[in-house]
Amino acid sequence: MVALSRAPEELGIASTMECPSAAVSPAEAANAVGHVPRTRAGSALVGLGSATRIVVTLVVFRPQNIGSVAILFLWMAGQASLKIVLLIVVLGAVLLALSLGTVRILQLRRLVNRGRRD
Repeated sequence: MVALSRAPEELGIASTMECPSAAVSPAEAANAVGHVPRTRAGSALVGLGSATRIVVTLVVFRPQNIGSVAILFLWMAGQASLKIVLLIVVLGAVLLALSLGTVRILQLRRLVNRGRRD
């Protein structure tokens, strides 16, 4: 190990007792690590990309699933188009995921609000 003959400050090295991040605001720290702020145009672009993927998926999905299938659920029985059945199942899964996500977000908000009060 080499001993330094000069103080760390003279060499341009921060002292271990100092906290350099305390003097920097969160906005400056975010920009220093390459974080780009979110804009409405960027959000619109992400939404447009997502909508395009959904439309392309539906355009491909629709002609491939035109057959009829028998459905047996509990005491009910019937026939329906495969594409309708699959879309209903997907919508049900999406609603389930959204409801679970909403519950989790509400839990986290409650936790944050409790932390602010204390």
